[in-house]
Amino acid sequence: MSTLEVILIAASLSMDNMAVAAAVGCGGKNHNFAQIAKVAAVFALAGIICLITGWLGGVKLRNIIASWDHWAAFLILCYIGVKMLKEASAKFKKTPQCASAKMLTLKTVATLALATNIDVLAAGVSLALYEVSLIKVLAILAFCIIAATAAGFALGQKLGNKFGAAVELSGGTILIALGLKILIEGVL
Repeated sequence: MSTLEVILIAASLSMDNMAVAAAVGCGGKNHNFAQIAKVAAVFALAGIICLITGWLGGVKLRNIIASWDHWAAFLILCYIGVKMLKEASAKFKKTPQCASAKMLTLKTVATLALATNIDVLAAGVSLALYEVSLIKVLAILAFCIIAATAAGFALGQKLGNKFGAAVELSGGTILIALGLKILIEGVL
C-alpha cells in the first residue's frame, strides 16, 4: 500500500473528527488555541489507541486470512464508507444544531473522541493485513486527525455545522473507492 493510499485512508477517517469538532466549535463564541489543542490532542490520542488495537488484531489474523485478506479489507472499508454516507445523508435531512459550550469537558471530549474514532479500529485491522509501517500510519493518522479537528473548529465557529455532512460524504466515498481498489488488486 502506497503512502498516498495511507494518507487518503487517514484523511477519510479524520472526517468524522472534523464534523464533531465543527459541532463543538459552533457551541461557543470563540474558542482559544488551548481549547482547540486539547480537543485535537484527545481526538488524536483516541485515534492512535483505536488504530493500535485494530492493528494488533490484524497482525494476529494476517497468517490465517492471507488468501482472502483483500476481501476483508474491501468489506471493512466499504462498511465504514457506507456507514459514513448514511450518517451524512441523515444529517442533510436534519436542521443543523450546534453543540452546547458544555461539550469541552474532558469527559465529554474523550467520549466523543472514542465514539468518533471507532472506525479507525476496523481500519487498523485492514492496514495490518497489508504490512504497512505502523509508525508511518500512526504519524499520518495523528496529523490528519489534528488538522481535521482544528479545521472543524474553525469551520464550526464561522459556519456552524453546515458542512459536516458534506465532509462525511466525501470521506465515505474515498473509503469505498479505496476498498474497491484493494479488492481489484487482490483479485487480479
